Amino acid sequence: MKKVFIIFLLSFLTFTLKVNSQDWPMIYHDPAHTSVTAAEGPSTLNFAWQYQLGTALGVNWDYIHTSSPAVVDGKLYVGWTNGIVYCFDAATGGTPIWTKQLPYSVFSSPAVEYGYVYIGTYGGTSTNYLYCLDAVTGDSIWRYSFSGMLEQGPTVTDGRVFFGAWYNNNIYCLNAFTGALLWSASPDDVNYMWGHGGLPAVKDSLVFCNAGIYMSNNNTKFYAFKEFPSVNTGEVVWVHYETLGVTHQAMSVGNNRVYGSVDNGYMYCMKEHPATVAGELLWSAQSAPGFGGDPSCAAVDGDTIYYGHEDGKTFSRNASSNGSLLWQSTSLGGHCGVGSPAVTPTMLYLGTGYAGGGPSTQALFCLDKMNGDTLWSYPTNGYITSSPAVSNGMVFFTSHDGYVYAIGTWNTTGIVHNITNNNEIKIFPNPATDNIKIIIYQKATIEISNIQGQTILRKPIPQGKTDIDISGLAKGVYILRLNSDDKTEVARIIKE
Repeated sequence: MKKVFIIFLLSFLTFTLKVNSQDWPMIYHDPAHTSVTAAEGPSTLNFAWQYQLGTALGVNWDYIHTSSPAVVDGKLYVGWTNGIVYCFDAATGGTPIWTKQLPYSVFSSPAVEYGYVYIGTYGGTSTNYLYCLDAVTGDSIWRYSFSGMLEQGPTVTDGRVFFGAWYNNNIYCLNAFTGALLWSASPDDVNYMWGHGGLPAVKDSLVFCNAGIYMSNNNTKFYAFKEFPSVNTGEVVWVHYETLGVTHQAMSVGNNRVYGSVDNGYMYCMKEHPATVAGELLWSAQSAPGFGGDPSCAAVDGDTIYYGHEDGKTFSRNASSNGSLLWQSTSLGGHCGVGSPAVTPTMLYLGTGYAGGGPSTQALFCLDKMNGDTLWSYPTNGYITSSPAVSNGMVFFTSHDGYVYAIGTWNTTGIVHNITNNNEIKIFPNPATDNIKIIIYQKATIEISNIQGQTILRKPIPQGKTDIDISGLAKGVYILRLNSDDKTEVARIIKE
């Protein structure tokens, strides 16, 4: 039987990537911010472990996102306001496997890809840093300095790192392996700024980000940029303008629709590929008529979306039917519009906290995905503004009380290690501009196709080293296949 291997190739290093459906590699789960996983979490309350990351946050931090855990290959990664990044055994917790002290506070959520941990600092409006750390040791590989602050993210995909800087008015795209700046972009109106929602979502070679104007006439703009622009200042594909409130949450993408929320209580659904540069609104829905406040970033599960709201309720809507309401939960007793729900095949998890300065429930809730009924809740001593991560039967989250929590029992069956060395094939450099070199130990046929599936190049290559000219390709992501007698190697290559 012919074997198929999927490979993601880095500069001068080659790794076999076997997609692990149990991993939660970044905030909102994936670059499109769907917050949806094929993994199941706990359906009953079964406390596993907790660890004090640092001191608790005061009430002045009520709306701030704390670091949301990432879970990859059985390791949990998270940061805290003391500037420390932690790596734990996700199943058992206990003493951290490693810690890394950064120079400023960390509210940023880690993104774990390619064997690296990407995370940023939040140290005032002067110089901050986006770090690339070794996922095994915590050693610093590179750092990129910028002005402003990084609250959420970053998003990592296609060999690139994307993040928005609060109070800086820039979103950035970096080379994931070197930290080199590839492009940056600002809103088209200097009065607008990337805020809490400045974490870009990335899908179908587009980068989605929103900006608001924080003045008496609060407004929001939802942007789509080219992922691979021809200029280093970014290229806007479309921008949709709303006048009824300011955005605080990241955008999400799924099934050719883009979602964004503003603090008038509305969730907006736009076409991913509109016919006009002004964007195209498909529908909008107010979460609680007569009540403003923030809806969370929408979790996108096919044609169904899920999100929390400041009034304490959680909503499910049919995106293909003008956002018609499928269900809304009873009040969970606290603001649940900061962190996004984590959605599994049968359940969803989200935290609550701030309730206008008054008493509030501070707990993680597990809801039935079909009707919004509460299955269980776990109280903490602080607001929960992180977005939960679900992996291998467990759910993980942080609370303003300074702890990271784990609920459930670790499932050891069916776990696949994400990255392993491959000695049979080497492809480098990647990303590349003019040529890639391929070293194989048996003859094969090479095929290069674009992301639309169109074959651009097909030719036999011999055993040994072969140079492939890609200088004529447009910038972007391509799929490379090497077909030999007994297997097919599949790789993503990036043309810069």
